Amino acid sequence: MAMDSSGNLYDPFGGKDDLDEKTIRAVGSPTKRIREDAIRIMRAIRFAGRFNFYIEDELFDAISFESKLLKKISPERIFDEFSKMITSERPSYYLLLMEETGVLDVIFPELKRTIGFSQFSPYHEKTLFDHLICVMDEVKPDLSLRLAALFHDISKVDTLSIGEDGRGHFYGHEILGADLVSEILKRYRVSNKVIDKVKILILDHMKVHSEMTDKALRRQIKRVGRENVMDLYDLLIADCKCTRVDRDASFIINRKNRVKELLDEKEMKTEKFLEINGNDIKSLGFGEGKIIGEILKKLENLVLDDPEKNNREYLIEYINKNYR
Repeated sequence: MAMDSSGNLYDPFGGKDDLDEKTIRAVGSPTKRIREDAIRIMRAIRFAGRFNFYIEDELFDAISFESKLLKKISPERIFDEFSKMITSERPSYYLLLMEETGVLDVIFPELKRTIGFSQFSPYHEKTLFDHLICVMDEVKPDLSLRLAALFHDISKVDTLSIGEDGRGHFYGHEILGADLVSEILKRYRVSNKVIDKVKILILDHMKVHSEMTDKALRRQIKRVGRENVMDLYDLLIADCKCTRVDRDASFIINRKNRVKELLDEKEMKTEKFLEINGNDIKSLGFGEGKIIGEILKKLENLVLDDPEKNNREYLIEYINKNYR
């Protein structure tokens, strides 16, 4: 479309009517436009979701028939479009549209396997795919967090076993899933920083026991990093909410609030939080070697259990009593 200085609109392809009718249509032959540049498949889906538009039937069919052309598009271009979709307000809409058009099977065949997959559990009323996109909708629009939400249970397909009670079990799916997601994201040239965070969140998403002491929470903070722990709890809360409509996530919310309080402790603010260091231990007469690291690790665990013990005098006394 174009407009001259007099305000006359030139619209040879009826673009204004399509805008008024909230329709996404190719200019001319949809198949030709897609074959010229298959990334238009991803953009049509992104525009449909972003503006809540309808993809015109001929274009929809062309996307479905030509979706395999995406294999010829650089991974970076595909992920650039995909990342914009999943950090939007309604990321599930895009995933459902990709599934409906067959695009999902081309770019993420690992996710395609989760469609219609029953979790054989009274705690899950959704199929696996519906659970994953629900969790993705529930978390904030941070790229790493949305990716973790989308892929956190992806290896349930590979680890399903049925117990004598008829319930599904998925032992170790978080470990297998973290490795699988790393492979997928590397395929799309995603940065190591994003991959590392996604793996951390997936690996720890099953550590949501009914009771966790402050000792356990401090260890969790150290394990996942203070910069990631709040996102982990957002993932845990969303994961719980997307199991059943009547599922109560209050115990995880309360635990998240406790983690916030623990983050203010001195010991949680730095990696090296002990009141003594390796040189202090050497000055007590210990030679260089593995023993220094062993003592420091023991003292770290001791202080994580009880931060009040993090004072120089107590720690030196502990070393003299237990390592002489």
